[in-house]
Amino acid sequence: MSNRMASVTVLTLLLGLQAVTSNIQPLISLRYYDRTIQDVKFERFGPRADRLLIKLYKNETAEWDALANGDIDVADWPLTKSYYDLFASNETNPATGFPYNETIDSVPYGSQTEFYILDINNDPRQYLGYSDLNPVYPNPCSLKEFRQSIAYLVNRSKLDMIIGDGFYAPLYTVVPPYMGTYCHPDIKPSGLLENLTYPCSRAKAAALLNASGFPINTSTGWRFWDRNDDGIEQASEHLELKFLIREDDHRLAFGNFIADELEAVRVRVIRREYPILPQQIMERDFHLYTGKWNLGIDPTHLIIWHSSSYWSGFCYNYAFVNDTELDEHIDGIIYAESLEEAVENTKAAQERFAEMAAGVPLWACLGFKAASRHYTGGNAGQSVIPDDGENEYRGQQWKGIVNIQTRGIDNFWSFLNMRPTNFDRGNGENMTIRWG
Repeated sequence: MSNRMASVTVLTLLLGLQAVTSNIQPLISLRYYDRTIQDVKFERFGPRADRLLIKLYKNETAEWDALANGDIDVADWPLTKSYYDLFASNETNPATGFPYNETIDSVPYGSQTEFYILDINNDPRQYLGYSDLNPVYPNPCSLKEFRQSIAYLVNRSKLDMIIGDGFYAPLYTVVPPYMGTYCHPDIKPSGLLENLTYPCSRAKAAALLNASGFPINTSTGWRFWDRNDDGIEQASEHLELKFLIREDDHRLAFGNFIADELEAVRVRVIRREYPILPQQIMERDFHLYTGKWNLGIDPTHLIIWHSSSYWSGFCYNYAFVNDTELDEHIDGIIYAESLEEAVENTKAAQERFAEMAAGVPLWACLGFKAASRHYTGGNAGQSVIPDDGENEYRGQQWKGIVNIQTRGIDNFWSFLNMRPTNFDRGNGENMTIRWG
């Protein structure tokens, strides 16, 4: 087998697939990024191209470089800001001799379904079970006011420097905006419930800590938990938070920023960095964690914070969010008998979660995916001798690319409808979409 064949997986889309796809229809009108006019017949009975050639790369950088070199037509990895800036520039691409922005199209597809949150351990119990001692008992994060003070220290605008302006959406509620009417319209800056966003303020955080029993020990310069209100720090009142921070660039940087803010208001923080989900989560040996969840299209993910989602070891509700009112609203979503009922309970659940500061929503990534503007033929659109059957397509502009919110341009409908300009379909053999 040749090296080329060893490095690729070939999926041949035969025209006989028409019989399989004849009953598949998009739920909504297709949104062609290139303004191609809808063609209901071919949207139902494609594909127009003959083959989909899937090329596998060792990482996303290699894939984007392959796109820049004209080896593939569509890339599946969301672009980083540095590659987006490169592909959107008029800098000459040495592989083609043309500006990047004339040969590569970077297409925004809105919020990804990833959701980043500062998880806060809410557990007030001395024992996790019948005999297992809670490793963070007594837990200051079990107090609502303490959690609220943490929320006041989260300045999401810092993500401009960490992720890049335009590459994230700041989140103030646990239902992201891509979920449409489910997302609470008033829990946002300048919204009617702006107070539930906890506008960033060290002064408010410090004042709330002072008022809720966490004064500064003037001898040490650090806060303690004055549980007996005598103004004197005993050994059992030492305050120090265990913060588990994931090592990926964005969470590491923002986690350290939050830790810096806590220390600025004189709360000690032990920072621990991990490449994967740490064992301490299963053991409940943490106060804070930079969490991430992959969501669906409906707000059923709120079951994560239902009290029934807690059990020993790994569980969804490892933060031990345990609130009867929140449970009722989540039940109202899961067992809703109408869309209106589901929306009403989803909004109520968001309000309750925010009131309790059960966790602090951070951000969702905004995605861009890239495609070649022209049929590459695997060699930047250059004709070959002898003709391999693709010369007539090479260099022709692609048409029929569909952009789907939260997913992007590499999807079923794109591959069903893509074809080079001036061709309705392939000849049954040679028209090939190359997908990295």
